[in-house]
Amino acid sequence: MKHNKLKFFMYAALVIFLFPPISVMAGHDDEEIPRHLQKKYDRRLEEMKVLDTNGDGVLQAEELKKKSKMSFGAADTDKDGILSRKEIEAAQESAREKSKKNMALKTRQTAML
Repeated sequence: MKHNKLKFFMYAALVIFLFPPISVMAGHDDEEIPRHLQKKYDRRLEEMKVLDTNGDGVLQAEELKKKSKMSFGAADTDKDGILSRKEIEAAQESAREKSKKNMALKTRQTAML
């Protein structure tokens, strides 16, 4: 039982780490949102749409658990059920590289328009 709770918290921490909360600038409706914040919001929204596997516009716990298990499994390269510092750092680097590739692709797609 204790091991299951630890796994759950590790999954939850991984989801939070991989998909940090969206920072939204508070202000009046007539104020324009800075471009960099809008881009960040748009990226997070797209990431959340991917997690919404049933397409209902709401993220259920089961959808998040499924993604966190997949992410945890990919990061746990030695399959011991624990993420070492080395595995965490490798997962972070992999996520950064993937993000850079996605941004480069979107930039190219935007340039084509």
